[in-house]
Amino acid sequence: MGLVEFCRIGCDVGLDWDDKFYMKYFHRERISTKNALKNSISRYELDSYAFYNDPDVFLLRDTNIKLSKNQKETLFWINQLFGTLLFTSDDISQYNKEQEKLYMKGFEIHTREILSVEENNDFYKISILLNNEQMEFLINLSSKVRVFNGKKVEGFSTIYY
Repeated sequence: MGLVEFCRIGCDVGLDWDDKFYMKYFHRERISTKNALKNSISRYELDSYAFYNDPDVFLLRDTNIKLSKNQKETLFWINQLFGTLLFTSDDISQYNKEQEKLYMKGFEIHTREILSVEENNDFYKISILLNNEQMEFLINLSSKVRVFNGKKVEGFSTIYY
């Protein structure tokens, strides 16, 4: 604490969701997008207090990646919400219009204030304050469909309102 400005707060993000099944038996800090996201959420309170959080890269590209569209968007939103150092290994000039629009939204939300984080078995409700307006993010890191206040959240996906 106080020795570095930025610190990685979790394991490396992978090109798939949770690495090979047998890697789960070795250690939890293996390459795993799912674990990196859980690390970012659980360590968010360190941001700005001990150092600035580095949650690792977000990946929106379509080539050389096994993450679904929902998984890539969830990775993007969690990094935006819980990280200060944000970067990607993508060539952003290759983004399509939808990816470019999402990428630009990240700049808007980066000035947020996190009000609360609630977790229930890989399902998260995050309340933020952005431009004096409260927003809710529902993040589902499981493969099961979840429903919250009438809002359906597919597996591995994020919705906000």
